[in-house]
Amino acid sequence: MGLSDEEGYDNETSQQMYYGTVWFYRNYGTPEQLAKYTAGGPPPPEPADGIIGKILWHEHHRATVEELTAILEQMREEGLVTDTGPRAYTGPVPPADIADLKAHMIEHPHQPMDTKQPANSGDTSE
Repeated sequence: MGLSDEEGYDNETSQQMYYGTVWFYRNYGTPEQLAKYTAGGPPPPEPADGIIGKILWHEHHRATVEELTAILEQMREEGLVTDTGPRAYTGPVPPADIADLKAHMIEHPHQPMDTKQPANSGDTSE
């Protein structure tokens, strides 16, 4: 595979490409470049981004009560939230609620919460 104008690099989603660029700027760019690039947050999640993509999106874009309730329900269905996690949202959704969701997530190897590196960083070592 490779670069394709229609599908992106190795079929990466827009969010995966965004976080790959964030990783690049953190490691090789200037703080100004990183700040300018990340000012608007990631692009909207695509289905392949899963629940993590939705959470990362809503860290930068305020979720409605309905959106956050749907995210919480999906997390419960997928077994991604601990028993001590949030139960429901009924009022305005501040960014702290998204942080609360992340704090109660059960980390799975196939869905890491670390966004410092792109999903496919090219590192094949174990």
